[in-house]
Amino acid sequence: MPAGATTACIYAGGDTPNPIRTPTDVPVYALVRYWLPVWVRSNPHPTQGGVDAGQMVNWLNLAGAQHGITTVLDMETAVTPAYVTAYGAAMHAAGLRVLVYGSRDYVLKNPALNGYFVADPGWQPGHAPPGTAVAVQYAYAGSYDLSWITDTVSLWDRHPPQTAAQPTSTPTSTPTTPSTATPQATVTTLVMRNGHGWIPLPATWRSIHVMGPNPDATGHYVGPLPTLAYVSSTPGPHSPHGVAVFTGPDVTCRVIIA
Repeated sequence: MPAGATTACIYAGGDTPNPIRTPTDVPVYALVRYWLPVWVRSNPHPTQGGVDAGQMVNWLNLAGAQHGITTVLDMETAVTPAYVTAYGAAMHAAGLRVLVYGSRDYVLKNPALNGYFVADPGWQPGHAPPGTAVAVQYAYAGSYDLSWITDTVSLWDRHPPQTAAQPTSTPTSTPTTPSTATPQATVTTLVMRNGHGWIPLPATWRSIHVMGPNPDATGHYVGPLPTLAYVSSTPGPHSPHGVAVFTGPDVTCRVIIA
């Protein structure tokens, strides 16, 4: 690890040849305080974004990542705006941020999402970053690439400073009866766009079922139904209990949550 490095990119999956299956795979990464998880998709299919995002969210959940951190989508030289848009929307629904990485001549042609991470060998810290980049990979140091990242990027802090525990009052015990209520079934509308869609979840639920066309909504159809890609319990401004994320055709349909 280069001297003075404070952040490490963690290759979580995609078409990288050496993904890190768990955060303990490479102990040297434990030496740095901040992590920047990376998903690689150098030859994406336009409709693959939601599925890839689901796998990335699962990896982050298993790794114990903090809510609201920044991640990286590594596109190398690929220019596929539909894929980037779908991937970013699914990650944002899960409460995560995404920088789009790639070579300077290509990456700026993709949507920026939460900012560009530009590969620009020869660029020097202290100079203006290329375009609207918030991170730049600019040099090589043996088996490592060196990058500059602006302080505005919310990194995964693996070793946050400890804070002193605040005194608390002694709680008063109140007898309670465990709830045995069965969650009530609700019907909500799922709108699919760019191959993905999501719905907020209630506080308690047991099953999710896609019903088919919604005759009251524009765009009802007869054909394949969206499928549930993954469930995230990460709260968001419009989804305090998490979301269910779907992939499939761009349609409007109903979903039963029970």
